[in-house]
Amino acid sequence: MLTDSDFGRAYLTEGWARRFLQQLFAKYTVLFIGYSHNDIVMEYLARGLPPQADHPGRFALKIKGDADEVWIYRGIQPISYPSGSKDDVHAPLGVAVAEWADESRRTPIEHEEKLKAIVQRPLSVDVEDLDYMEASLQDITRVRFLRRFAKRTDWLTWIENKPVFMELFQSSSTFTEINAELAEWFAENFVCENSSDGIGVLLRKKQRMGWLLATAIARQLFVRKPHPTLEIGKWIPLLTNSLSENPKGQFLEYILDQAVFPNDQSVALILFDYLTRPEVLLKKNIWKEVSEGREDVNFELRTEGSEHWLGKAWTQFFRPHLNDFGDQLVWIVYYNLQKAHLLFRSTGESTDQVDHLSSKRGMVESGSQGSPRDGIGVLINAACDLIEWSASNGRRCEGYDVVTVAHSSPLLA
Repeated sequence: MLTDSDFGRAYLTEGWARRFLQQLFAKYTVLFIGYSHNDIVMEYLARGLPPQADHPGRFALKIKGDADEVWIYRGIQPISYPSGSKDDVHAPLGVAVAEWADESRRTPIEHEEKLKAIVQRPLSVDVEDLDYMEASLQDITRVRFLRRFAKRTDWLTWIENKPVFMELFQSSSTFTEINAELAEWFAENFVCENSSDGIGVLLRKKQRMGWLLATAIARQLFVRKPHPTLEIGKWIPLLTNSLSENPKGQFLEYILDQAVFPNDQSVALILFDYLTRPEVLLKKNIWKEVSEGREDVNFELRTEGSEHWLGKAWTQFFRPHLNDFGDQLVWIVYYNLQKAHLLFRSTGESTDQVDHLSSKRGMVESGSQGSPRDGIGVLINAACDLIEWSASNGRRCEGYDVVTVAHSSPLLA
């Protein structure tokens, strides 16, 4: 039995109990079971601890219906459980703790079987099942089980507004393994099949997706090669309008490479336009740093698509069929070359006297003496082919002579 003197020495005079509790709360998650927390010393100690973000956290089990405010005031998160019968109001607590113990001992195989049983039937309204699924979203092993077995669209509805899933539709440079698994799960189940459900999610997310999800979708379209190609056509405009700073362009190049004439004309034109669209790239000017001792940068142009895949698409898919869609291609080529010129003008790389793009190309009609990198060189090759095609066939583009349009680009003038 502890006396008042023992209590005073433990907490005040010698202070060992106070130091023990401070270290305990700082290093461990603490759960209070059947504790009123009304001791005056504990009351002040709890209120004097740092904010909860600085320590693992403290929780208390309480009967549902009791006020939460007092616990929250002490920095303790209350966890409610329903009261039992009048004779034993705490009976559900024993059941809950026993289930908690079983959960902590459950093996990965047992988790797999439980999760599989839950997701392969219609969405459960059982609170315990839904709590279990919610907790599973924080565990990478269980998320992999979800990816393997959850094929029903009602689970897409359930997960749509869960924070870890919503992160896939936000701009971020870093994603977790769990994010990656969920991105692949979405792409595997709601792109080539059940695409209307997947597109519905994007509609509610304001047509935005992060680079991780965009890459997973592009990869899935490339690997699965869905037919009819209408399924690809639904997703390509959404991918090209998605958030930037992502490597999805690689898989879009592969999809363009697989285009089949005449079925994929629209998809191919959209991809060619997107993959040849110029953007400014900053690169360190090593020469000035070495020769003049000051830091400087060069402005260069890049495109999402690479010279290899775009060049292959042009020579094998577009150039042989200019009579079918050359009139559409000329505007794509003209616009992207014009934008490249304007980007260089705005950064000061090109002036009225010097055109930076022209200086990188020895001859307009051939890239044998050098050519701009990525898709810019392919655009110049395409412009030359379009001019030759126009001249030999007397083609006019919606009332405008193709040669005149192409030559209005400063590079080709």
